[in-house]
Amino acid sequence: KLYKHAHNALDKEDKNKDENISAEELAQIQNKNKDGLVPKESKVGKKLSDLITRRVIVIVLVMMFSVPILSLDTYYDDPNSFTYGLQSIAAFESDFKGVGWNFTKSQYISEMAGSRNPVVSLNVKGDTYDSTSVQLDSLRTIEVIVETYQGDDYVVVMDNRQNTQLASGFSIGRTLFICLVLTVAAM
Repeated sequence: KLYKHAHNALDKEDKNKDENISAEELAQIQNKNKDGLVPKESKVGKKLSDLITRRVIVIVLVMMFSVPILSLDTYYDDPNSFTYGLQSIAAFESDFKGVGWNFTKSQYISEMAGSRNPVVSLNVKGDTYDSTSVQLDSLRTIEVIVETYQGDDYVVVMDNRQNTQLASGFSIGRTLFICLVLTVAAM
């Protein structure tokens, strides 16, 4: 009840103030606003505004330059040797399971074993190879690269874990860097 009575009393007082303004005072207030007599920005306000603008510009520029630097695509391009190897094996299609075909297939598997994306599984016209070191079931979808050539006649599945781990490290680094920049800019 006390709050209600106090609120009502304040409302009555505000109404009385509005009623106490003369027409002359009201005209003066309106003329000041029409003439543009709005107070100028103070020197302190102007300096703060300029400082904030500069900081925002610097933060945006730093973020624009940091994103490409902390991205995996800047340092590593996906190799196209997957398809090239399958094309090389397909070149010996007339000698299916012959000396040249077997040599090309085994060479492809051994060369890719030394890369960032070793062969997990290879299926060439029904002739399959499965890696003994990595099981396909143990890999997540994002950790697998699948390449095909001539439909489903030539299919290779590659292990992409190293690139996935590197990309996630860059993402964490980018996030921490942005947090650091924003923290420094807020000070």
